[in-house]
Amino acid sequence: MSVPARPVLAFDFGSAVASAALALDGRLIAVVERERGRGEEAELLPLLDELLRGAGLRPAGLGGVVAVCGPGSFTGVRVACATALALAQARALPATGVPTLEALALTAPPEKRRVVCVVDALRGEWFVERFARGAMGELESVQLPAIRRAEECSFEGDELAIGPDASRFLAGAAITLPSATGRPLAAAVAPAASRGRWPWELAPLLRPHHLRAPAVTLR
Repeated sequence: MSVPARPVLAFDFGSAVASAALALDGRLIAVVERERGRGEEAELLPLLDELLRGAGLRPAGLGGVVAVCGPGSFTGVRVACATALALAQARALPATGVPTLEALALTAPPEKRRVVCVVDALRGEWFVERFARGAMGELESVQLPAIRRAEECSFEGDELAIGPDASRFLAGAAITLPSATGRPLAAAVAPAASRGRWPWELAPLLRPHHLRAPAVTLR
């Protein structure tokens, strides 16, 4: 896993609050975020322009690109992955994607040993994945991501629930745990990517993590 010598750009378009960030050698340089509504995917790309202009950078000055690749807004995730691929091809940049639930885990305070990351899957269900700190102090997945109803989940007493709607998830599970929103995701992903946390592979961008099959299929 190579460590870029130039700033890494990370962005999350699949959350209700879109975000973009720049980092170098594990240090966050700049971050912008914007609340978005339904059908506002066309307004996401100017977020990147705002970030780069504010930092005095152009795409040619980047060392890598990372998109948060779901689960999340279907269209927002697709726009993020397509944008990362386009930048990678146009500027010959290394690029990859990071699942939303893993990105949420990165926002946990360092003293937290166990976290449960959740994203609203609608239909009364949630995307859920658990993480625990390994020998190197990094949070690692200890349970494959799954779609579950809140009341079906069990919890450890020392866990932290992380997600944009984590408090609502806990209310549905009738459990009292501390919670955090995990926003903005890009601010957690960019420093980790700039330290070489993930290999630069395009595959995650080509297969976004929707976790649920589309409601409509072609025959």
